[in-house]
Amino acid sequence: MDSTRLGQLARSYELVDEEQLARCLELQATVGPPRHLGEILIEEKVLSAETLSRLLSSQRKEIERQGAGARLETTQIAERLAPGAGVRPFLEVLEVLEELEGEELHLVAGSRPAVRVHGALKSVRPEVLSREEATRLVSEFLEREEDAASFAAEQSARLIYAPEDLARYRVNLLTQSRGPSAVVCRIVTRLPKLAELGLPPAVKEVARLRSGLILVTGPRASGKSTTQAALIELINDQRRSHVVCLEERAEFVHESRHSLVTQIEVDPTRWDQALHSALRLDPDVIVVGDLDSPSRLATALRGAETGHLVLGTLSTTRAEQTLLALIRGCGLERRDQVCSSLAELLRLVVCQQLIPSLDGERLVLATEVLRNTPAIANMIREQRFHQLTNVMQTSRDVGMSTLDDALFRLARTQQISAGDALARAGDPERLFLRLRTQGSNQ
Repeated sequence: MDSTRLGQLARSYELVDEEQLARCLELQATVGPPRHLGEILIEEKVLSAETLSRLLSSQRKEIERQGAGARLETTQIAERLAPGAGVRPFLEVLEVLEELEGEELHLVAGSRPAVRVHGALKSVRPEVLSREEATRLVSEFLEREEDAASFAAEQSARLIYAPEDLARYRVNLLTQSRGPSAVVCRIVTRLPKLAELGLPPAVKEVARLRSGLILVTGPRASGKSTTQAALIELINDQRRSHVVCLEERAEFVHESRHSLVTQIEVDPTRWDQALHSALRLDPDVIVVGDLDSPSRLATALRGAETGHLVLGTLSTTRAEQTLLALIRGCGLERRDQVCSSLAELLRLVVCQQLIPSLDGERLVLATEVLRNTPAIANMIREQRFHQLTNVMQTSRDVGMSTLDDALFRLARTQQISAGDALARAGDPERLFLRLRTQGSNQ
């Protein structure tokens, strides 16, 4: 960060005097290679590492208050993250992620560190991350013995990391051919309200549902976990219910208000036992997270069959694809049974994607919504999934919408580019014709 601003902040808090600050600034100017002022303040025993961390946090908040014009220059970031620079390389890279308001941080041995900002990856230093650097950075995430043991045994791990004075992060670790790598996703600390996310009105009906299955789907980094958290908050605000969340690791921390919210961390190999334990807690709503295996789908269906409202997520992009993914892993002998259960229990499917805005300054939400009407239930029961889109296109009056409709609306109003819309369309030729013939009508 800017040395002058950091020094002024330290003086305003009376952490250093004029003479100490002048000496450290002189050392920074005369001793090569260029170094961060914070490093010199620690070396000269003017500040402790803990005090510097709090000071940098305060400086970051000051920059945020002053607006985007005070953001760091790329060269300043590169200097801070240069090999051997600084005394806190691990916290430094996390702070860069926060300062750039990035969604993800990529640390891959043999590649340059990069941050994803508004959907685009940006390198944050010219030097590649060595195997030794990557190993050191990855080891910082493995505070818990079970995480370290899992990574050593399977060469991969998924965890939640929450350092003091910074945000919470979802971390995926993996060993690849050139060494260890990490993808660090920032979790928003303030729980979102449904209205802030730009979701369609039909989603608000979740708070009134008493039983059945709700699915929120989307590709990686599409915000589906955030949407699910917003649905929990909607129920928390509008109902007096008991919400039980079964999670491998708790990303969002929910405070009980009108509803009682219980969050339970579950061993991924014991989902069936976890459901039995949850049912003994007398829940009204059960949140089961990602239905990425037949056992988890079975858990969700059992919860819905017993008269509970069940919320789950899936990494699919469209309603048709979602239903196909649900039955694909259940085996031919159980397919009819699963389709019959889904036809009866499914209430709502929300498929979403985050798309860079036309000006590149934010991400825009595009959604597809499927509601389980009698016509939709018959199609699911008879496995006529290819007809779902046609029914959704003619059922806008009951709150349904297709992703292509959302892409058309966003491109027509110049919120996203036509190229981005066509790249994500299920029927790009039809969307192209719509944009060509109707796009100029505002």
